[in-house]
Amino acid sequence: MEYTRLGVTDITIPRLCIGGMSFGRVFPDFHQWVIDQPATQAVIARPSSWG
Repeated sequence: MEYTRLGVTDITIPRLCIGGMSFGRVFPDFHQWVIDQPATQAVIARPSSWG
């Protein structure tokens, strides 16, 4: 698993978790910022530009 530094801190996190809360199902009063499954699959399938 690849890790990356969180901002300018010494905290390292797996790259996989960055933005993970953006995937899911929208509920009327909860998680209104998430994207649906087709959009999620498009994001995951997109080639990474992270060196």
